[in-house]
Amino acid sequence: GTTEDVLAKVVILAAGGYLNNKEMMAEETDYDLSRMIPVSSGKGTGDGLRLGWSVGGRKYGTGMAMLFGGYLDDPDQPYFKMMSSQMNVAAGQQPLLWVNEDGNRFVDESVIYNFSYAGNALYTQNEVYSILDTGVIEKMAKDGNFMGLGVYVERGQKMDKLADEIAQAVADDKPFIFKADTIEELAEKTGLPKDQLTATIKRYNGFAAQGEDEDFGKDAEYLVPVENGPFYAFKLNIGAFCTMGGLKVSVNNEVEDADGKVIPGLYAAGNDASGLTGDTYGPNMPGTCAGYAFYSGRNAALNAQKYL
Repeated sequence: GTTEDVLAKVVILAAGGYLNNKEMMAEETDYDLSRMIPVSSGKGTGDGLRLGWSVGGRKYGTGMAMLFGGYLDDPDQPYFKMMSSQMNVAAGQQPLLWVNEDGNRFVDESVIYNFSYAGNALYTQNEVYSILDTGVIEKMAKDGNFMGLGVYVERGQKMDKLADEIAQAVADDKPFIFKADTIEELAEKTGLPKDQLTATIKRYNGFAAQGEDEDFGKDAEYLVPVENGPFYAFKLNIGAFCTMGGLKVSVNNEVEDADGKVIPGLYAAGNDASGLTGDTYGPNMPGTCAGYAFYSGRNAALNAQKYL
């Protein structure tokens, strides 16, 4: 709760954006924060940005976050705990069957292979449920998953803990999971329209049988029928890694003021910087925000050294 002045010839702001500051997220973005799960160090509190703005740094390119795929919201656990959960990966990271609040499919679910496509697709709907049957749960345990989640659960990993994790979540009555012996019962438990959910799954199973997705063109490899009970619906929130934008910088990562003039001795890097990159996701860059963090930190340091 105290404020301290620190005097230095050079300051490099690299505090990681503002994803973990609810007030700043509400002020700077238009996201429905009740649906967004911040999966990060928890230290993106916006301190670096507020410091830069307080000395005249230009606010630039705020309002965007790096969304990824479906993520389960367990109110009894810190968000990061779900990263290593096989259930979370099975529910939110597979190219299987997603339906919205109307019980309709809305996308080729294999968009999950691209973080930005997946996050954006999920966010276009008011609610999203991932539908799994016992057959695909057993298949992933025996043969491995389709899609992993970074270093936490590898792609192709056999989901040997999945059944137990699901059973425990049902036993604990977690708010994100619904279990039923029939699709009609599953619709009742989730509140989804019974007739539409039944029709959607019937149509989807038809696509699986013929090996062609006539609605969204999903590869036949991922057209796994939903036919063996018990059936599960997982309510998906949307994961977010970090925010983008904040302080306008030059090509030397120097912070600029509102007139585009460099503020001598002040630099910004990583998720505090914007203008060179940082206002878009950049899915072509390995490590996404990490790639720019490495580059901009080094660039800021080298140019700070020249300035000194």
